Amino acid sequence: MNEVDNVTAAPGARECDGCTLCCKVLDIGSEGVVAPPGSWCHHCDKTGGGCQIYAQRPEECRQFACFWVQRDDVPESLKPSKCRVVIGWAEEMFQLYVDPGRPEAWQQAQVRGWIEAMTRQGAPIAVSINGKVIWANDQARSVAANRQV
Repeated sequence: MNEVDNVTAAPGARECDGCTLCCKVLDIGSEGVVAPPGSWCHHCDKTGGGCQIYAQRPEECRQFACFWVQRDDVPESLKPSKCRVVIGWAEEMFQLYVDPGRPEAWQQAQVRGWIEAMTRQGAPIAVSINGKVIWANDQARSVAANRQV
């Protein structure tokens, strides 16, 4: 079984450990919390304290699962606070959310290496900045096309 077949089955789980990048790159539009992609959620303690309303966080946040947190076999170099890219699984594909303050971050060796390895395994992958897809592999384009049909 490869990572594509079983995205959420984690050999172990990690803690965010001061990383809050998802609070900046995700598009949150729930009642009481509006944080467009690329802007910090006002409930985020950017000094590493995390979400200040975690117990009452919006549904989008509850449903999001950071791939680095879920799987302890993902290299430490892919921790979002280090590589400035958050990897998630949504809409039947890997979604890479890039910190708009570091738009080139997804082209770093460790991130590109992961993209290339997962593409070889057949994983659909899309990369976005500020909610706009800037790159997608053939598998992701196929998934998106099938959704539209």
